[in-house]
Amino acid sequence: MARTTTLTSTEDRLLAVAERLFAEHGVDAVSVRSITIEADANIAAVHYHFGTKTDLVRALVERRIDEVNRARLAMLRDLERGATVTAVDVARAWVEPLAALALDPERAAYLGFVVALLGASPQLRALSNDAFRPHYPRLDAALERALPDLEPALRRMRFGLAAEMSLRALASLDALRRPWRADHRPVDDHELVAHITDAFTGLLLGGRPNVPERTHR
Repeated sequence: MARTTTLTSTEDRLLAVAERLFAEHGVDAVSVRSITIEADANIAAVHYHFGTKTDLVRALVERRIDEVNRARLAMLRDLERGATVTAVDVARAWVEPLAALALDPERAAYLGFVVALLGASPQLRALSNDAFRPHYPRLDAALERALPDLEPALRRMRFGLAAEMSLRALASLDALRRPWRADHRPVDDHELVAHITDAFTGLLLGGRPNVPERTHR
């Protein structure tokens, strides 16, 4: 369940600093002590407000997830009421609620933190999986409508690849600008998000080059 209490100034500082440090250095590499030093708090403050480091990570995961899930649920309900669903519709339902965070400087570090969790210990990584999981069945059902001929295992594999790709891309929008910088052309964040949605759609659709099939031995 997401936290609903009003944040105290110390609690807010601890969350903001932890989110940034985890995003920059990785979850396992950042100690509770380094967070408290950066947040100008004593180590007892973490134990008072959160408990353990795992509880702090859980609080960070839940900090923005309700907003993401509410936006995604509204989009999924629209898809469920519609007569048809396409792969790009599913891509947008995943990407756009996350992009709202990525495009806000005050909240963008959250995605870097979530990406850092992908490389954390299994216990910590599970916290992120649990937070994003509630809408997976509805996303999978929408994707099944969009790609009814795709076998379930392959459909879910493609979605997993696309979901991780998009998280990493949205967490690193500045790095995505490099090809345009090399061509001395401007590109704005909304255009980058559109390209991420296109890439997500492409991963869902798959496709094979025109080369002979390999013989499995």
